[in-house]
Amino acid sequence: MNKLKKSLESSQDSSSESHSKQDNLKQILLETATQLFAQKGYEGVSLRTLCAQANVSLPMVAYYFGNKAGLYKAVLEELTNFFNAELTKEDWEHVEPGQKLRRYLDVAVRVHMLNPAFSGVFGHEAWPSDVLLQVMKSKGNRYFGDFIASFLEEEQKLGLIKDDIEPLLAARIIAALFNSHPTISNLYESFYNTAPEREKILNAVKEFCLRALEKE
Repeated sequence: MNKLKKSLESSQDSSSESHSKQDNLKQILLETATQLFAQKGYEGVSLRTLCAQANVSLPMVAYYFGNKAGLYKAVLEELTNFFNAELTKEDWEHVEPGQKLRRYLDVAVRVHMLNPAFSGVFGHEAWPSDVLLQVMKSKGNRYFGDFIASFLEEEQKLGLIKDDIEPLLAARIIAALFNSHPTISNLYESFYNTAPEREKILNAVKEFCLRALEKE
């Protein structure tokens, strides 16, 4: 009986170690892909280059993600989940009237500071790909549209946002500005320097948005 118990325990330990190793390989692929897609965009990254940098065999991509598009989708989902998690930390129902847009922009700055690859990956989506549109639809379009537009509509009614602003269009422009090519270039040029430099760039984008949208 004791031998059988030890055999089962040994089998369970081996299975646990195997799952742990698989999880590690999957995470290594995700992290490497995130950095490469941020730097070069989807089209600029080959699976061979990615696997070589991650020190993972090519068949592992198919095993975990199916193909390159599946890996890219997983990267987008992870980044979107990260952003949504940061948004969820805010108690939006109790934010003072007229302060939601500013709070949202603060969250955007924080997200890009905590994860600079965010702007790189989304910034290479000059025109949203089918994969990105799928992720946005499944995860909720909180970064690119209705969520920001609702704040703008609310603050426009309070007389805080300029009357000629179209909320949904403005919401999409805000997202585009945070992920524009000049912003990405500057973020990556200063990525290996100091955090204050990155924060300065992001706060400049934030202030530009406020000046463009808010009444004086």
